[in-house]
Amino acid sequence: MFDRLPSLDAVRGLAAASVAIPHFFLFRDGHSPILEFVSIMAVEVFFVLSGVVLAPQLMRCVRSRAWHDVGTFYARRWMRTLPPYFFVLLAMGIVTGHLVTWDFAAYAVFARNLVSMDDAGDFFMVAWSLAVEEWFYLIFPVFLLLTVRWVPPQTAGYAFLAIFLVVKLAAMVLWPETFAAGRRIVVLRVDAICFGFLLSFVLRSVDWRLAAVGIAVAGATSALAFKSGSTLGFVYAASIASACLIVLFVAADSWLSRPLLARLSEFSARTSYMVYLAHTLAIILLVRASLSNAVALPIYLTAVYAFCWLFYRAIEAPILRARPAYRAELRASPA
Repeated sequence: MFDRLPSLDAVRGLAAASVAIPHFFLFRDGHSPILEFVSIMAVEVFFVLSGVVLAPQLMRCVRSRAWHDVGTFYARRWMRTLPPYFFVLLAMGIVTGHLVTWDFAAYAVFARNLVSMDDAGDFFMVAWSLAVEEWFYLIFPVFLLLTVRWVPPQTAGYAFLAIFLVVKLAAMVLWPETFAAGRRIVVLRVDAICFGFLLSFVLRSVDWRLAAVGIAVAGATSALAFKSGSTLGFVYAASIASACLIVLFVAADSWLSRPLLARLSEFSARTSYMVYLAHTLAIILLVRASLSNAVALPIYLTAVYAFCWLFYRAIEAPILRARPAYRAELRASPA
């Protein structure tokens, strides 16, 4: 259901652009609090959105209570995420001269920034968020199937959040300097995607237009926490604000379903993952050319989106079509 809504396609595309465009200016012009805030929040939106669109597959595993469906979930997610990731990781390793390094190896197994931050050798800066996704894919389905024997899926989701709240509090007390960089430490952020899983239940059962006003107010209120400078306050406020944005877009789904907007949303969604991964590579290559921003920005956006669309058509789409089906889907298919 959720992975086919034009509104969620629009959120996905907007989030990718909200990382790629601010990063262009930040890399070329230096520090900008507003642009940094936009790009940081876009990553948070990606986390919550992932939980929303993955919820139907996770609930399929819950209904079947079958571990082979969890295996299918793993295969489908890894076929979706890993080929583009390793393609860009290899390219970044070559371009930055980090191909034969421990940092490259750590990125390859999603171990970099796992329990602490190390900016030295951080040549693939967006990779930490992909590590959050991959560890969530690995851990949460198993946790969910084990806990739904005794509690409903929503309760299991809240329990998952509670466990990671305890982890955050322990880190804050025992390793305060490490916790200060907790926004990008993988083990402290795995639960961010679970907010989207829980949001998927809300999206099934409320009137969007009435709920949108209340959730918008909640989002505006949660934004106040950003000024506190608290890592703990930020990570939860960011997830709440991201959920608010998604609900508001879903409330506008009928408007975003108009043919032109739906096609634009679909294009931006299909290119979004590769745009997120590859835009830094394009920036690095453009830095070597002495061009003004007015000239470089159109070249950058055209090159990034054209390349990502071609990559989607030539590489991603065939792999997606080859992904295994869940057994219920196979039984429903004609012989």
